[in-house]
Amino acid sequence: MSRDAQDVRRGHVPGEQHLEVGRLVDLGDPGRLGARRIEVAVCGMGRASGVVPHRLHEREVIAGGRQREYGGRRTELRMRKVLRDRDRLRELKPRLLLLSFGGASGTLGALGEDGVKVEAALAEILELAVPPMPWHSQRDGIAEFAGWLALVTGTLGKLGRDLILLAQTEVAEVRPGAGGGSSTMPQKSNPVGPETLVALARYNAGLAGQLQQAMLHEHERDGAAWPVEWLALPQMAVAAGAALNHALAVTGSLTVDAARMAEQFEASHGLLLAEAASFALAAHMPRPEAQRLVKEAATKATATGRHLFDLLAGMSQAPVDWPALRDPASHLGAADAFIDRVLAAAKQG
Repeated sequence: MSRDAQDVRRGHVPGEQHLEVGRLVDLGDPGRLGARRIEVAVCGMGRASGVVPHRLHEREVIAGGRQREYGGRRTELRMRKVLRDRDRLRELKPRLLLLSFGGASGTLGALGEDGVKVEAALAEILELAVPPMPWHSQRDGIAEFAGWLALVTGTLGKLGRDLILLAQTEVAEVRPGAGGGSSTMPQKSNPVGPETLVALARYNAGLAGQLQQAMLHEHERDGAAWPVEWLALPQMAVAAGAALNHALAVTGSLTVDAARMAEQFEASHGLLLAEAASFALAAHMPRPEAQRLVKEAATKATATGRHLFDLLAGMSQAPVDWPALRDPASHLGAADAFIDRVLAAAKQG
Protein backbone atom coordinates (compact mmCIF):
# COMPACT_ATOMS: atom_id res chain seq x y z
CA MET A 1 0.00 0.00 0.00
CA SER A 2 1.33 3.46 -0.86
CA ARG A 3 2.27 6.02 1.79
CA ASP A 4 -0.53 8.28 0.61
CA ALA A 5 -3.08 5.52 1.04
CA GLN A 6 -1.74 4.80 4.54
CA ASP A 7 -2.19 8.45 5.40
CA VAL A 8 -5.79 8.25 4.27
CA ARG A 9 -6.42 5.24 6.50
CA ARG A 10 -4.86 7.02 9.48
CA GLY A 11 -7.41 9.76 9.54
CA HIS A 12 -7.83 12.06 6.56
CA VAL A 13 -11.28 10.61 5.84
CA PRO A 14 -14.38 11.08 8.04
CA GLY A 15 -15.75 7.94 9.68
CA GLU A 16 -18.90 7.84 7.57
CA GLN A 17 -16.76 7.77 4.40
CA HIS A 18 -14.81 4.83 5.81
CA LEU A 19 -18.14 3.04 6.14
CA GLU A 20 -19.18 4.12 2.65
CA VAL A 21 -16.01 2.84 1.00
CA GLY A 22 -16.10 -0.40 2.97
CA ARG A 23 -19.65 -1.07 1.90
CA LEU A 24 -18.88 -0.39 -1.76
CA VAL A 25 -15.95 -2.82 -1.64
CA ASP A 26 -18.30 -5.38 -0.13
CA LEU A 27 -20.89 -4.68 -2.82
CA GLY A 28 -18.33 -5.40 -5.51
CA ASP A 29 -18.11 -9.05 -4.49
CA PRO A 30 -21.89 -9.68 -4.13
CA GLY A 31 -22.32 -7.90 -7.46
CA ARG A 32 -19.94 -10.31 -9.14
CA LEU A 33 -21.46 -13.22 -7.26
CA GLY A 34 -24.90 -12.08 -8.40
CA ALA A 35 -23.75 -12.06 -12.01
CA ARG A 36 -22.39 -15.59 -11.71
CA ARG A 37 -25.55 -16.83 -10.06
CA ILE A 38 -27.66 -15.30 -12.79
CA GLU A 39 -25.51 -17.05 -15.39
CA VAL A 40 -26.09 -20.36 -13.61
CA ALA A 41 -29.81 -19.60 -13.30
CA VAL A 42 -29.95 -18.94 -17.03
CA CYS A 43 -28.32 -22.30 -17.68
CA GLY A 44 -30.86 -23.96 -15.39
CA MET A 45 -33.72 -22.30 -17.23
CA GLY A 46 -32.16 -23.40 -20.49
CA ARG A 47 -32.31 -26.98 -19.28
CA ALA A 48 -35.91 -26.44 -18.24
CA SER A 49 -36.78 -25.15 -21.69
CA GLY A 50 -35.44 -28.43 -23.00
CA VAL A 51 -38.18 -30.35 -21.21
CA VAL A 52 -41.05 -27.88 -21.50
CA PRO A 53 -42.22 -29.86 -23.34
CA HIS A 54 -39.18 -31.87 -24.47
CA ARG A 55 -37.50 -29.02 -26.38
CA LEU A 56 -40.51 -28.57 -28.62
CA HIS A 57 -40.06 -31.87 -30.47
CA GLU A 58 -43.32 -33.39 -29.25
CA ARG A 59 -45.25 -30.16 -29.87
CA GLU A 60 -48.60 -31.34 -28.57
CA VAL A 61 -49.41 -28.22 -26.58
CA ILE A 62 -50.10 -24.72 -27.85
CA ALA A 63 -50.56 -21.34 -26.22
CA GLY A 64 -53.99 -20.58 -24.91
CA GLY A 65 -55.62 -17.64 -23.20
CA ARG A 66 -54.21 -15.39 -20.55
CA GLN A 67 -53.64 -18.07 -17.93
CA ARG A 68 -51.77 -20.70 -19.92
CA GLU A 69 -49.05 -20.33 -22.49
CA TYR A 70 -47.10 -22.80 -24.50
CA GLY A 71 -44.48 -24.27 -22.18
CA GLY A 72 -41.38 -23.49 -24.21
CA ARG A 73 -42.57 -19.94 -24.90
CA ARG A 74 -43.25 -19.35 -21.21
CA THR A 75 -39.79 -20.54 -20.22
CA GLU A 76 -38.27 -18.36 -22.95
CA LEU A 77 -40.06 -15.31 -21.53
CA ARG A 78 -38.72 -15.90 -18.01
CA MET A 79 -35.25 -16.67 -19.31
CA ARG A 80 -35.15 -13.47 -21.35
CA LYS A 81 -36.02 -11.42 -18.28
CA VAL A 82 -33.16 -13.02 -16.37
CA LEU A 83 -30.81 -12.20 -19.23
CA ARG A 84 -31.90 -8.58 -19.11
CA ASP A 85 -31.22 -8.50 -15.37
CA ARG A 86 -27.73 -9.86 -16.06
CA ASP A 87 -27.14 -7.10 -18.62
CA ARG A 88 -28.47 -4.42 -16.27
CA LEU A 89 -25.96 -5.44 -13.60
CA ARG A 90 -23.09 -4.99 -16.03
CA GLU A 91 -24.43 -1.59 -17.05
CA LEU A 92 -24.96 -0.22 -13.56
CA LYS A 93 -21.71 -1.37 -11.93
CA PRO A 94 -19.68 1.58 -13.32
CA ARG A 95 -22.23 3.93 -11.75
CA LEU A 96 -22.24 2.03 -8.45
CA LEU A 97 -18.68 1.01 -7.63
CA LEU A 98 -17.29 4.53 -7.22
CA LEU A 99 -14.84 5.70 -4.59
CA SER A 100 -16.46 7.91 -1.94
CA PHE A 101 -13.57 10.14 -0.90
CA GLY A 102 -13.94 13.85 -0.40
CA GLY A 103 -12.80 14.56 3.12
CA ALA A 104 -14.75 16.55 5.65
CA SER A 105 -15.48 19.42 3.27
CA GLY A 106 -15.75 17.39 0.08
CA THR A 107 -12.69 19.07 -1.47
CA LEU A 108 -9.82 16.88 -0.15
CA GLY A 109 -8.45 20.12 1.27
CA ALA A 110 -6.63 18.33 4.11
CA LEU A 111 -4.40 16.55 1.59
CA GLY A 112 -3.31 19.69 -0.18
CA GLU A 113 -1.91 19.29 -3.66
CA ASP A 114 -1.71 15.51 -3.29
CA GLY A 115 -5.46 15.04 -2.92
CA VAL A 116 -6.15 13.88 -6.46
CA LYS A 117 -3.10 11.55 -6.48
CA VAL A 118 -4.13 9.99 -3.19
CA GLU A 119 -7.67 9.58 -4.50
CA ALA A 120 -6.40 7.73 -7.56
CA ALA A 121 -4.08 5.50 -5.52
CA LEU A 122 -6.83 4.59 -3.07
CA ALA A 123 -9.28 3.82 -5.85
CA GLU A 124 -6.74 1.50 -7.48
CA ILE A 125 -6.10 -0.36 -4.24
CA LEU A 126 -9.81 -0.82 -3.56
CA GLU A 127 -10.66 -1.61 -7.20
CA LEU A 128 -13.18 1.22 -7.36
CA ALA A 129 -13.61 3.84 -10.05
CA VAL A 130 -12.80 7.50 -9.48
CA PRO A 131 -15.95 9.66 -9.75
CA PRO A 132 -15.84 13.10 -11.39
CA MET A 133 -16.55 14.64 -7.98
CA PRO A 134 -17.43 13.48 -4.47
CA TRP A 135 -20.93 12.04 -4.43
CA HIS A 136 -21.49 11.78 -0.71
CA SER A 137 -25.14 12.90 -0.73
CA GLN A 138 -25.90 11.74 -4.28
CA ARG A 139 -27.48 8.35 -3.64
CA ASP A 140 -28.77 7.49 -7.12
CA GLY A 141 -26.18 4.74 -7.62
CA ILE A 142 -27.20 3.00 -4.40
CA ALA A 143 -30.89 3.39 -5.21
CA GLU A 144 -30.29 2.01 -8.71
CA PHE A 145 -28.59 -1.06 -7.26
CA ALA A 146 -31.49 -1.55 -4.87
CA GLY A 147 -33.86 -1.30 -7.80
CA TRP A 148 -31.83 -3.94 -9.62
CA LEU A 149 -32.07 -6.28 -6.64
CA ALA A 150 -35.84 -5.78 -6.63
CA LEU A 151 -35.95 -6.47 -10.37
CA VAL A 152 -34.08 -9.75 -9.91
CA THR A 153 -36.39 -10.97 -7.18
CA GLY A 154 -39.40 -9.68 -9.14
CA THR A 155 -38.35 -11.63 -12.22
CA LEU A 156 -37.94 -14.79 -10.19
CA GLY A 157 -41.11 -14.10 -8.23
CA LYS A 158 -43.07 -14.03 -11.47
CA LEU A 159 -41.61 -17.42 -12.33
CA GLY A 160 -42.64 -18.70 -8.89
CA ARG A 161 -46.17 -17.34 -9.22
CA ASP A 162 -46.67 -19.04 -12.58
CA LEU A 163 -45.40 -22.35 -11.22
CA ILE A 164 -47.74 -22.13 -8.23
CA LEU A 165 -50.72 -21.72 -10.55
CA LEU A 166 -49.57 -24.45 -12.93
CA ALA A 167 -48.96 -26.85 -10.03
CA GLN A 168 -52.48 -26.50 -8.60
CA THR A 169 -54.35 -29.78 -8.36
CA GLU A 170 -56.95 -28.77 -10.91
CA VAL A 171 -54.20 -27.78 -13.39
CA ALA A 172 -51.25 -30.06 -12.49
CA GLU A 173 -49.22 -29.28 -15.59
CA VAL A 174 -45.91 -28.97 -13.73
CA ARG A 175 -44.30 -30.35 -10.59
CA PRO A 176 -41.73 -27.88 -9.24
CA GLY A 177 -39.49 -30.36 -7.44
CA ALA A 178 -39.86 -31.75 -3.96
CA GLY A 179 -42.68 -29.98 -2.17
CA GLY A 180 -43.54 -29.31 1.42
CA GLY A 181 -45.46 -31.99 3.22
CA SER A 182 -48.28 -31.91 5.75
CA SER A 183 -48.53 -33.36 9.24
CA THR A 184 -52.08 -34.56 8.57
CA MET A 185 -52.44 -34.98 4.79
CA PRO A 186 -49.79 -37.38 3.44
CA GLN A 187 -50.65 -36.65 -0.19
CA LYS A 188 -49.77 -32.97 0.05
CA SER A 189 -46.80 -31.54 -1.83
CA ASN A 190 -46.85 -27.79 -1.45
CA PRO A 191 -44.76 -25.77 -3.95
CA VAL A 192 -42.58 -24.22 -1.26
CA GLY A 193 -39.79 -23.25 -3.67
CA PRO A 194 -42.02 -21.14 -5.92
CA GLU A 195 -43.82 -19.74 -2.88
CA THR A 196 -40.48 -18.61 -1.47
CA LEU A 197 -39.67 -16.84 -4.74
CA VAL A 198 -42.94 -14.90 -4.54
CA ALA A 199 -42.37 -13.99 -0.88
CA LEU A 200 -38.83 -12.73 -1.52
CA ALA A 201 -40.03 -10.67 -4.49
CA ARG A 202 -42.65 -8.95 -2.38
CA TYR A 203 -40.18 -8.41 0.45
CA ASN A 204 -37.62 -6.70 -1.80
CA ALA A 205 -40.28 -4.63 -3.53
CA GLY A 206 -41.12 -3.08 -0.16
CA LEU A 207 -37.48 -2.47 0.79
CA ALA A 208 -36.77 -0.80 -2.56
CA GLY A 209 -39.09 1.99 -1.51
CA GLN A 210 -37.00 2.50 1.62
CA LEU A 211 -33.91 3.05 -0.53
CA GLN A 212 -35.81 5.66 -2.53
CA GLN A 213 -36.63 7.41 0.75
CA ALA A 214 -32.94 7.30 1.70
CA MET A 215 -32.12 9.46 -1.32
CA LEU A 216 -33.62 12.47 0.48
CA HIS A 217 -30.43 13.72 2.13
CA GLU A 218 -30.18 17.06 3.89
CA HIS A 219 -27.42 19.11 2.29
CA GLU A 220 -24.09 17.16 2.32
CA ARG A 221 -24.60 15.00 5.41
CA ASP A 222 -27.66 13.19 6.70
CA GLY A 223 -27.33 10.97 9.72
CA ALA A 224 -30.93 9.83 9.38
CA ALA A 225 -30.77 8.76 5.73
CA TRP A 226 -27.65 6.60 5.92
CA PRO A 227 -28.99 4.18 8.55
CA VAL A 228 -32.00 3.51 6.32
CA GLU A 229 -29.60 2.30 3.63
CA TRP A 230 -27.54 0.30 6.11
CA LEU A 231 -30.67 -1.45 7.36
CA ALA A 232 -32.36 -2.16 4.02
CA LEU A 233 -29.67 -2.75 1.41
CA PRO A 234 -27.94 -5.76 3.03
CA GLN A 235 -31.31 -7.42 3.49
CA MET A 236 -32.16 -6.85 -0.15
CA ALA A 237 -28.86 -8.40 -1.25
CA VAL A 238 -29.47 -11.43 0.97
CA ALA A 239 -33.01 -11.81 -0.38
CA ALA A 240 -31.82 -11.60 -4.00
CA GLY A 241 -29.11 -14.18 -3.38
CA ALA A 242 -31.59 -16.50 -1.69
CA ALA A 243 -34.05 -16.08 -4.57
CA LEU A 244 -31.37 -17.01 -7.09
CA ASN A 245 -30.52 -20.13 -5.10
CA HIS A 246 -34.17 -21.14 -4.87
CA ALA A 247 -34.66 -20.47 -8.58
CA LEU A 248 -31.75 -22.77 -9.40
CA ALA A 249 -33.27 -25.51 -7.26
CA VAL A 250 -36.73 -25.06 -8.76
CA THR A 251 -35.65 -24.98 -12.40
CA GLY A 252 -33.27 -27.88 -11.86
CA SER A 253 -36.00 -30.13 -10.48
CA LEU A 254 -38.95 -28.91 -12.56
CA THR A 255 -41.03 -31.66 -14.16
CA VAL A 256 -43.48 -30.87 -16.96
CA ASP A 257 -46.45 -33.16 -17.56
CA ALA A 258 -46.86 -32.87 -21.33
CA ALA A 259 -49.71 -35.38 -21.36
CA ARG A 260 -51.61 -33.32 -18.78
CA MET A 261 -51.07 -30.17 -20.83
CA ALA A 262 -52.50 -31.94 -23.88
CA GLU A 263 -55.50 -33.06 -21.82
CA GLN A 264 -56.14 -29.50 -20.71
CA PHE A 265 -55.98 -28.38 -24.29
CA GLU A 266 -58.49 -30.98 -25.43
CA ALA A 267 -60.77 -30.25 -22.50
CA SER A 268 -61.39 -26.78 -23.90
CA HIS A 269 -63.39 -28.31 -26.80
CA GLY A 270 -61.42 -26.17 -29.23
CA LEU A 271 -62.16 -22.85 -27.54
CA LEU A 272 -58.43 -22.13 -27.21
CA LEU A 273 -58.30 -22.03 -31.00
CA ALA A 274 -61.27 -19.68 -31.45
CA GLU A 275 -59.04 -16.90 -32.74
CA ALA A 276 -57.47 -19.25 -35.28
CA ALA A 277 -60.95 -20.27 -36.40
CA SER A 278 -61.92 -16.61 -36.88
CA PHE A 279 -58.90 -15.94 -39.09
CA ALA A 280 -59.49 -19.13 -41.10
CA LEU A 281 -63.11 -18.17 -41.77
CA ALA A 282 -62.20 -14.54 -42.50
CA ALA A 283 -60.25 -15.75 -45.51
CA HIS A 284 -63.60 -16.74 -47.09
CA MET A 285 -66.04 -14.13 -45.72
CA PRO A 286 -66.10 -10.69 -44.13
CA ARG A 287 -64.30 -10.71 -40.80
CA PRO A 288 -67.30 -9.48 -38.74
CA GLU A 289 -69.35 -12.39 -40.06
CA ALA A 290 -66.55 -14.83 -39.26
CA GLN A 291 -66.30 -13.52 -35.70
CA ARG A 292 -70.06 -13.70 -35.27
CA LEU A 293 -70.05 -17.37 -36.35
CA VAL A 294 -67.21 -18.25 -34.01
CA LYS A 295 -68.85 -16.50 -31.06
CA GLU A 296 -72.10 -18.33 -31.69
CA ALA A 297 -70.30 -21.65 -32.06
CA ALA A 298 -68.27 -21.02 -28.90
CA THR A 299 -71.45 -20.51 -26.91
CA LYS A 300 -72.83 -23.81 -28.21
CA ALA A 301 -69.55 -25.61 -27.52
CA THR A 302 -69.60 -24.44 -23.91
CA ALA A 303 -73.23 -25.51 -23.46
CA THR A 304 -73.04 -28.88 -25.27
CA GLY A 305 -69.46 -30.02 -24.86
CA ARG A 306 -69.06 -30.46 -28.61
CA HIS A 307 -65.85 -29.37 -30.31
CA LEU A 308 -65.84 -25.83 -31.67
CA PHE A 309 -64.58 -26.92 -35.08
CA ASP A 310 -67.25 -29.61 -35.44
CA LEU A 311 -69.91 -27.00 -34.82
CA LEU A 312 -68.34 -24.53 -37.25
CA ALA A 313 -68.10 -27.16 -39.97
CA GLY A 314 -71.88 -27.56 -39.77
CA MET A 315 -72.61 -23.85 -39.51
CA SER A 316 -70.57 -22.72 -42.51
CA GLN A 317 -69.77 -24.01 -45.99
CA ALA A 318 -66.39 -22.21 -46.05
CA PRO A 319 -63.68 -24.54 -47.42
CA VAL A 320 -61.64 -24.62 -44.19
CA ASP A 321 -59.49 -27.67 -43.45
CA TRP A 322 -60.82 -28.11 -39.93
CA PRO A 323 -58.87 -31.33 -39.11
CA ALA A 324 -55.56 -29.65 -40.03
CA LEU A 325 -56.48 -26.53 -38.08
CA ARG A 326 -57.26 -28.69 -35.06
CA ASP A 327 -53.63 -29.80 -34.75
CA PRO A 328 -51.93 -27.69 -32.04
CA ALA A 329 -48.57 -27.99 -33.79
CA SER A 330 -49.89 -25.86 -36.66
CA HIS A 331 -50.24 -22.87 -34.32
CA LEU A 332 -46.70 -22.62 -32.94
CA GLY A 333 -45.91 -19.63 -35.11
CA ALA A 334 -42.42 -18.27 -34.40
CA ALA A 335 -42.09 -19.96 -30.99
CA ASP A 336 -39.09 -22.01 -32.15
CA ALA A 337 -37.30 -18.94 -33.48
CA PHE A 338 -37.96 -16.94 -30.31
CA ILE A 339 -36.65 -19.69 -28.05
CA ASP A 340 -33.58 -20.29 -30.20
CA ARG A 341 -32.76 -16.57 -30.12
CA VAL A 342 -32.99 -16.44 -26.33
CA LEU A 343 -30.85 -19.58 -25.95
CA ALA A 344 -28.29 -18.04 -28.29
CA ALA A 345 -28.24 -14.84 -26.21
CA ALA A 346 -27.66 -16.90 -23.07
CA LYS A 347 -24.71 -18.69 -24.67
CA GLN A 348 -23.14 -15.42 -25.79
CA GLY A 349 -22.89 -14.30 -22.17
